[in-house]
Amino acid sequence: MDIKKNSEDEKAVLYIAADEYQANGVIKQICPRCGGKLRYIGNRSSYRIYCENECGIIFNVRGI
Repeated sequence: MDIKKNSEDEKAVLYIAADEYQANGVIKQICPRCGGKLRYIGNRSSYRIYCENECGIIFNVRGI
């Protein structure tokens, strides 16, 4: 698998992490690749979720 592409299963975990952060201000989900801590940068409409271990998982969502 190309390290730059997220699988559908990984995307599902990352969307859950985004919802958690937007609702509670914390992410309880772990990185689906390495088990590391996920970080959230941005606001409700435009954000980035990435792993602090730099395993290659990055998820960008751009708003309106």
